[in-house]
Amino acid sequence: MSLAATYVDADTFTVSGDYTADFAINRKVRANCGVDGLKYGVVLSSSYTAPNTTVNLTADSDDLTANLTEVDWSVVKPGAAGNIPLHAHSSENSGGSTINPSIVQAPDANGLKLYEDGGAGIFVKDGGNVGIGTTGPLYALDVASTNVGAMTSLALRNTSDTAISSARMLIAVGGTSAADPFIRFDTSGLGNVWAVGLDNSDGDSFKISNGNTLGSGDKLTITTGGNVGIGTTGPGALLEVAGSSGNFQVSGVGNQITFTGATTNYIRASNAVGALRFRTGGDTDRMTILAGGDVGIGTTGPDRLLHPEVSDAVTGAVTYAQRLSHITSGTAAAGFGVGLEMELEDDGGTNRVASYLETLWNDPATAAYKADALLKVVDSAATREILRGRATGAAAAIGFLGASPVVRQAHIADPTDLATCITAVTSTLAALESYGLLATS
Repeated sequence: MSLAATYVDADTFTVSGDYTADFAINRKVRANCGVDGLKYGVVLSSSYTAPNTTVNLTADSDDLTANLTEVDWSVVKPGAAGNIPLHAHSSENSGGSTINPSIVQAPDANGLKLYEDGGAGIFVKDGGNVGIGTTGPLYALDVASTNVGAMTSLALRNTSDTAISSARMLIAVGGTSAADPFIRFDTSGLGNVWAVGLDNSDGDSFKISNGNTLGSGDKLTITTGGNVGIGTTGPGALLEVAGSSGNFQVSGVGNQITFTGATTNYIRASNAVGALRFRTGGDTDRMTILAGGDVGIGTTGPDRLLHPEVSDAVTGAVTYAQRLSHITSGTAAAGFGVGLEMELEDDGGTNRVASYLETLWNDPATAAYKADALLKVVDSAATREILRGRATGAAAAIGFLGASPVVRQAHIADPTDLATCITAVTSTLAALESYGLLATS
């Protein structure tokens, strides 16, 4: 607040009116001495004799000059201690719009308040805790609100729009022997507490924990090496999920797990006795791979390298456990088929196909298709056809050792004498030749 002042001497001035309460002993005063500049001093004494108050100062440095025009009695000199009394600034002219002290200190243990005209603002509690929106701060900085609805209580922003501009928040401790730097989320005493931060005692791993601190109730861990653990604080791979059941779930429509590595990709059950199971339809096992490598389809206890098993209520019919298919982008012709190869290792360590089971079209016509089924074996010189069965459209036919399949031969009449016996033998030999069991004459 500025008052017109009259110069008396180097340490004394007068103002009109009774201002003895305002110019209290030890109060800082700033005097405007015009061309001689601003002078600062401390009130030594003040007295009122109508119509003026006379003020004696102890000058900080320079004395007052005859060019004195006005004084500010509510100003603290920058860099010096002093008091600013409670007062109103009705306008910029009557008191100024800013103050610039180096220290603002509460006069007692009731704290320091910096409020706007509605009574809200900043409160510094005795002891140093700062409250925004609360006069009972529990922490070094306590921001509180009773706002109904969504509210951003704290924002860190850098409004510069340049490539090197960023907005950062640092949470740090003093060293490796200190506790953990972390953020805690709480629903006001309901027990739903989460902590997120750096676990100083666990190799500086980043953790998300269901609890008041890190290291207890850890749910997710990221090591400094980059491994991520869910349900484990010591992940041994880029992602390790640990638990008793239901460890990993993909929800939605058309889900995929894709491996994009240019080398070999793995799905691995690493335990020496652990099986790998595939389930559909909820919890129904469809395929099982035992630790020894046996694969079961429809069974969790396969006893062969591949063991398909059908379990149903059928008692008088065949249930097919497996199907091999072959489709073509062209048009199927005679000889188009599908097969199985049986491979063996020879005494030189080379794997060789030893036999074939084949099914192929003898006639692929849609209206009259007929199929052959073949058994072939292999030697070092060639592949040998052992057996061929055929559906002719009217009956089954069979051929051995490469012979064209023929249907069942007509009944040979029982011989009654030597002549009919010779005829029967001749017919039998002819039938054996037609089946391929005898060489033709």
